[in-house]
Amino acid sequence: MEYIPIREKKHRFPYIITALTTFYLALVLSRVLLRGPLTLLETPIVGALALPALGNVAMAVQSLVFLFILGTYAEKVLGHWFFLAEVFVIGGLVQFLWLSGFVSTTTPAITQVAMLMGLVGNVLIGAARGITAPKWHQVLIVIAAFLSTARWLSGITTTAIALSVPLGLVALAIGLLAAIPLTSTERPFAIDWAQFPYTTLSLTLILVVIFGVEVGLNHGRYLGAVMGSGSLQIGSYGWNAVTWSSPLLSIWLHQSLNHLVNNVFMLLILGIAVERTLGHWRTLIIYLLGGMVAAYIKIVYVLLAPAGLFSAVAIGVGASAAIYALIGAGLGTVVFSPKISFAMKFLFYLAALRLVVLMAERLRRTGFFSATALIDDTSHLLGFLVGAFLTAALLLWAHYHSRQVDTFTML
Repeated sequence: MEYIPIREKKHRFPYIITALTTFYLALVLSRVLLRGPLTLLETPIVGALALPALGNVAMAVQSLVFLFILGTYAEKVLGHWFFLAEVFVIGGLVQFLWLSGFVSTTTPAITQVAMLMGLVGNVLIGAARGITAPKWHQVLIVIAAFLSTARWLSGITTTAIALSVPLGLVALAIGLLAAIPLTSTERPFAIDWAQFPYTTLSLTLILVVIFGVEVGLNHGRYLGAVMGSGSLQIGSYGWNAVTWSSPLLSIWLHQSLNHLVNNVFMLLILGIAVERTLGHWRTLIIYLLGGMVAAYIKIVYVLLAPAGLFSAVAIGVGASAAIYALIGAGLGTVVFSPKISFAMKFLFYLAALRLVVLMAERLRRTGFFSATALIDDTSHLLGFLVGAFLTAALLLWAHYHSRQVDTFTML
């Protein structure tokens, strides 16, 4: 989808979100200073708006900050009164669930997530419509939206799905559906089909379908429940439950729903930016080779190691190594792309930095080629390096090829 800046909406002071955050702040301060229970919970609408102020004070303050950052832009997208109506709809839904016993005051994070995901929906449509904001505000919006979505997805555990996940999904849908008609007068969506992220969306769909088949073939169980560690093992003297074709399969499998969702979330963020920068086929090549070559390098290293050095080293399943290859591909290229917006560039580097820092910290603790590490960060690092090397090779080849074409044209 092409980013087309449109006319700037007239500046309007966001007094609805300012009043709402002031209300939250007053509730949080009253809890801290008076240390007494809130008596507003059964009041229609107001009680639902009071729920996010319960629970951990630090989490309530974080939600308050994110609410204000996202809300100032969302109110600009929807307008004052429609924004207030959306808040009432989501708040009313949450209070109905609370009065029905589905949500308790001991789980206020659920209501915080619902409010924030509704605003994320507004932000997505506003950005797609090209409703602008100052760059400093774009940075804050990207950080708040990214962390809010990550917090929402954390409700998907390896064993269950918390209520915050479906409630957040409903709130996200409300935010999207509310913003689409209210921004239609600005300018309709203009899709540049040449820049449409076919590769990233196709890979995402394939991962989801394969996971569904994987669970179906295993009678509803995840890969981790079937294989124990969710990894394929290599012995130092030969193969053990793994063949040369295993890396071709491992990048498509996932250990749990949580594993799949987190990889898909990062694939969409990183893949779209890289695809808009490098093109469809280069992105596909980097993704596939980055994941598979990393696994093959690890296999060869283990098999060529002196006898007894490794008792067994796991080939991790999942798309993570391929995703790290996209980080390697985009690290030095996305920033220069004229085809994507400043906010998308910042989102790419925010997600990439988060993954790289986590990888480096885990490698510092476990070391390389660890047979006991729960996360295969050796493959992640190899995927990152393969992605960077492939990108440099592909771009140098394209540059050399273009010069050859220009030379023959002149002749």
